[in-house]
Amino acid sequence: MFNILRLVPLALFIASASSTTLNAPRAPSSNGPLAVARAPVVSIEDSVVYPVRETNAKRMARGLGPAAPNFERATILPGRRHSPTRMGSARRATPSGSASFTGIKVTRADNGGFVGFVKKVFINNSSSKRYGVTTGAGSALQVTPVMNQNSYTTIDLQEPYPTDSSHPLLGAVVAGSSTNDNLSSGSANYCQLTGTSHTAANAPPSAAGNSFSSSKSESMIWTYSTSTQKITAQWVNTDSSKPATFLYYLPSSDSLLLVGDPTAINSVAPGGYQVEFTLVL
Repeated sequence: MFNILRLVPLALFIASASSTTLNAPRAPSSNGPLAVARAPVVSIEDSVVYPVRETNAKRMARGLGPAAPNFERATILPGRRHSPTRMGSARRATPSGSASFTGIKVTRADNGGFVGFVKKVFINNSSSKRYGVTTGAGSALQVTPVMNQNSYTTIDLQEPYPTDSSHPLLGAVVAGSSTNDNLSSGSANYCQLTGTSHTAANAPPSAAGNSFSSSKSESMIWTYSTSTQKITAQWVNTDSSKPATFLYYLPSSDSLLLVGDPTAINSVAPGGYQVEFTLVL
């Protein structure tokens, strides 16, 4: 006779398996009311946490020292692309020795009194062209000190807007009643300031050419002080010696000169005085 009690364990096993199947999670469906919601897609950029730089005031309030200086580039925000500056479009620093000054201020050497500026337009005396003085800064001669082997000693003063493009340097030429091409104590010889062509450093007067006359001239006669902005002159004689050289102004003829003896030149052309040159930005 069939014993029904033997079927009880089997029935319990089937019921347990059915319950497990019914309680299992359903497979996700792409549609329908039971569709499982998809997780939002998060980009790497959106998930990045950008640190906020704490101010020094807040750090000090917490008993901390000031933060180290930040020399990094500007932060590129999410979604933005970095656009580097094009080569050539960035503002470049001016090379050493090429800064242009708006004028050369002329002052008296004895008391510092203002005389004016070296004038950018030649004073014409027949065919002779030379520089004089103006009191207007807008009429001043612009110059650029040109470095000589990384030094401002014995240099050219370039005129960025030369009055005479054939002779674009501020230099000096032997002139007037000078008996030779030399400056010296006891001599009334002098040189006029004019436009010149380039001549070698520490070299005697040259026939390189100038705007004043056919006389010999020199261009690399200047020394520029970066601390005081003053420029001084040094003439070189025909024997390559370097005499005492003074900047001199003669108001009666509006003449800027180089002389070797201010007293001697005053004896033949009274009323002049020594001056100093200072570059003005």
